Amino acid sequence: GHIWEGSVELPAGMHIQYKYVVRNNDGSVVRWQEGANVSLELPGGPADALALDVEDSWNKSKQVKRILATGTPVRFNIRFKVEFGQSLLVVGSCAVLGNWNVDNSVRLNWQEGHIWEGSVELPAGMHIQYKYVVRNNDGSVVRWQEGANVSLELPGGPADALALDVEDSWNKSKQVKRILATGTPVRFNIRFKVEFGQSLLVVGSCAVLGNWNVDNSVRLNWQEGHIWEGS
Repeated sequence: GHIWEGSVELPAGMHIQYKYVVRNNDGSVVRWQEGANVSLELPGGPADALALDVEDSWNKSKQVKRILATGTPVRFNIRFKVEFGQSLLVVGSCAVLGNWNVDNSVRLNWQEGHIWEGSVELPAGMHIQYKYVVRNNDGSVVRWQEGANVSLELPGGPADALALDVEDSWNKSKQVKRILATGTPVRFNIRFKVEFGQSLLVVGSCAVLGNWNVDNSVRLNWQEGHIWEGS
């Protein structure tokens, strides 16, 4: 347990340095990862062929890099208020979205203003359908998005040229799709135990990682079994 994960898009071919930081909920920094910065060379090839899974350790005794194939990056976001202790999921007609099984769906991350966001890699050129679901912390489903499924056509072009930002509304009155350029998808994960009420961040030498400013860093997210992930 105590695994923290998070995903970002970084410029292909770039050399970056980074560290992990423990922070309290009030924003105060508890602890920086000790010693020299961690280095990472990003692949220079097209992003539709390469992605990185980076497994780190706090004491820097290991850094395991796995090169992965990728599809089309898609970021879902929707404004919807739920009750305390509930979460919002997206579930749909492909394996990445759980094949309509809520237990295998994608849990979205809450942002200020009741905005829920989550990013996944979906097969380029695919037509998918999906819905949002409200769930309690015990796993019971509170509410499915009403009405017909939401449809999404994924671009058929190379993933190094196309990505989608999808802004939905609960009543389906709008679906805004923005096509974005992408870099190299990188997923950071590290095993480290923090105290209750603290979080783990990754901060580094490029804009996406905050240019060493903790306030602009990437917060890693917790999942079952002390696994944290996000985008």
